[in-house]
Amino acid sequence: MASFLLLVVFLLFGSFSARAQAGYSPPGARTATGRLKTKVDRLSSLVETLLSQQSDLTARVDSLSAQLSEERDKNRELALNLTQALHKLDSMTSTLYEHDTVIKQRLQCACEKLIPVTEETSPTESTGPVIEGDCAEYYSSGRTTSGVYRIGLLPGHVDAYCDMDTAGGSWTLIQRRQDGSVPFNRTWEEYKHGFGNKSGEYWLGNENIHLLTNQRNYTLRVELEDWDGWILYAEYTSFWLSGESDQYRIHMSGYWGTDRNAMKLNNEQMFSTVDRDNDEDREYDCSQERGQGGWWFASCGYTYLNGRYLGNCGDSCPWLQGIIWGSWKGYFYSLKSGSMKIRPTEEVSTTKPRPSVPPADTETDDPTIEGDCAEYYSSGRTTSGVYRISLLPGHVEAYCDMDTAEGGWTVIQRRVDGSVPFNRTWEEYKRGFGNKSGEYWLGNENIHLLTNQKNYRLRIDMQDWDNQTRYAEYSTFRVLGEYGDQYRLHVSGYNGTAGDCMTRYFSNDGMRFSTVDRDNDLNSGHCCQRRGQGGWWFGNCGNSFLNGRYLVSCGRSCEVWQGVIWHSFTGSRESLKSVSMKIRPY
Repeated sequence: MASFLLLVVFLLFGSFSARAQAGYSPPGARTATGRLKTKVDRLSSLVETLLSQQSDLTARVDSLSAQLSEERDKNRELALNLTQALHKLDSMTSTLYEHDTVIKQRLQCACEKLIPVTEETSPTESTGPVIEGDCAEYYSSGRTTSGVYRIGLLPGHVDAYCDMDTAGGSWTLIQRRQDGSVPFNRTWEEYKHGFGNKSGEYWLGNENIHLLTNQRNYTLRVELEDWDGWILYAEYTSFWLSGESDQYRIHMSGYWGTDRNAMKLNNEQMFSTVDRDNDEDREYDCSQERGQGGWWFASCGYTYLNGRYLGNCGDSCPWLQGIIWGSWKGYFYSLKSGSMKIRPTEEVSTTKPRPSVPPADTETDDPTIEGDCAEYYSSGRTTSGVYRISLLPGHVEAYCDMDTAEGGWTVIQRRVDGSVPFNRTWEEYKRGFGNKSGEYWLGNENIHLLTNQKNYRLRIDMQDWDNQTRYAEYSTFRVLGEYGDQYRLHVSGYNGTAGDCMTRYFSNDGMRFSTVDRDNDLNSGHCCQRRGQGGWWFGNCGNSFLNGRYLVSCGRSCEVWQGVIWHSFTGSRESLKSVSMKIRPY
């Protein structure tokens, strides 16, 4: 019996052990696990739903933000338009008020002349000398000696120097520079009311000039003298200033004189001072950049007669700092003296005096000096060579290719023998360098001025050391200015046999110019420094570099990406034998 019981216990123990090893759990435990799994599944589904809803809400928020930003832009534009309209209305109101005052005064004077002189109206004592309205009236009254006179202006008067000798006399001076005795780095209020010594250097005052030039039609005459004693003059047969509500905007037309119209860009500009920036330049305060003198700046421009008086620094003055008339003496030359004077237009003599300027400077008015090589070609001058190109506000010499592809090409760059090094500074690339009959760079400023007067195409002719030739043409080519854009390149519309290395991979289009001393490229390194120190429109260094070192004897084993490179023609290890960049209007 005991053995039987032991056998039963042994069998039961073995059964429980087998169940335990098989992961057996009671029926209640299995039910609880199922319920937990169901809850987890439901929570997972809920989380997925919430994430989807969050994504939808984020998209709606982004859409609403974009709409809000667009509405804000529209509101800003509307506010700007409203402000401009209010300024115009204010200007018109001011002008109407001023003209109304002038008319009333003139009517009063006319009425006084009609009243007969009687014992009641006759003055009992002297009223003193008559104050005339300008120097022309003094001249007409017989007072023809140059000097300081009192000018009657409504509602008061002002002293001014009268030039009774130059070109028929009668001139009222509104500005004069001659020795640097009076600083012209002044505030808005000082330029408004005037400053200086009427027997020497002075500014008559914007408000006085405005009142004077709005009572009748005036001619403006600008006279300038360089340090060699040569004289230049420029006249505008219509000149007047708007009132302060229009920021003393200048209006001028009817140019003639002994040089090009260098103030063309100043026309219709508001006056700016160091404490009131009204110029058109988006990045720079022109008055601050140009020595803190007041002027009618456009995008800074090339004429500036209120700059610092620098003395005789020749052609090595700071760029566009002193007393500047760029089309005559360039931008690195500060003039010895200058004056701005006005006279009623009806008083202007019909006999124009003979200019006393040197022949080299009067050539800018010679009708045979064309605006580019295409104009020379059209006029019948079809021989390739160096020609003088007229650029506003000056001129420059350039090689004209009259033979290639129907001629009329103005060469802006040429490499032929390595005689001219191209590892140059920013200033050198800006002004240009080299020999116009050989290797040269025309100058970024000249290229900018040239390509912004017409629509130009670019042609690049190149030759390798096996004397194979290729060309690349771009139907659009333009270089922007220095300030703000760093001579940024715009080029597009490729056609040719050399392959497109300027607008495809590593495009040069839209790139700013870089030199060894001014890195404007997109690369984390310094492309100009790595490529031999020549200037170029580098993006991420790129596939074209026509201003690299001139390498002669390395064949197809030159140092990689050095030399004069057009990758799609000769690759990155062969430097071109010759290349030229030339432009022509289309």
